[in-house]
Amino acid sequence: MKPDARSFQAFSSPILEGAGLNCHAVFDLQALPPELKDAILEACPEAQHYRQLWMFANGGPQFWQAFCADRDGSRTLQSQNQQHPLDHFARKTVTAFLEEKKVGDDFQFLYPGPYVLNLQSLGRLLGWHHDTPLKIGLHPLYGLWFAYRAVVLVNADETVAPWLTPASAESPCQSCVSKACITRCPATAVFEEQFYLDRCIDYRTQESSSCMQRCVSREACPVAPEYRYSDEQIHFHYGQSLSMMKVFKQT
Repeated sequence: MKPDARSFQAFSSPILEGAGLNCHAVFDLQALPPELKDAILEACPEAQHYRQLWMFANGGPQFWQAFCADRDGSRTLQSQNQQHPLDHFARKTVTAFLEEKKVGDDFQFLYPGPYVLNLQSLGRLLGWHHDTPLKIGLHPLYGLWFAYRAVVLVNADETVAPWLTPASAESPCQSCVSKACITRCPATAVFEEQFYLDRCIDYRTQESSSCMQRCVSREACPVAPEYRYSDEQIHFHYGQSLSMMKVFKQT
């Protein structure tokens, strides 16, 4: 049985819902595992002055749809000077939500921003993130069509999300029979025990590659195909990563 989408939502907000930010959670900063809390404090010493950490993510295509419908989003997508238009949209949306929550100016973005933050470790605590052969986090409801969008430090007293035990957070990969992410990879880069990034880069940067603007293995995953991103969004993300790969190969 699939989990209820509402079980991944700490807040009821038309702003978040309208923007497709349909996964959110609240952490007690002091109650985080010591290694994770220490890493946050090392990256951002100002975090010691905040009580809670709020995390926002999207599952499925709604976030992209809202971004494209937003006037500022459409403008930044077309701008050559805006390198991270989705980050800009996420920050704008979450800031509007914080205003709705009346937190005042007593908040600070950790992500998107200049801080190095282990988003996956936070996701694992919530049961949002399962490791996969593709090295992309798999969400129990949205599958591989999921992304972290914002993490904010806040002085508030919202209900803290429960952490899941390993048994209750079992990965769908453990019961997967087809292993399609492995067998369908045209670059033979994906194996259960290892992901060969060099093979992925070499194949994707070939002119005849079928993965220039997509990932065949990702699309072959049988978990949550109904939440697949649109072709437009997939081409946007993989177009950006392909450009980075080409630069990497030239260095």
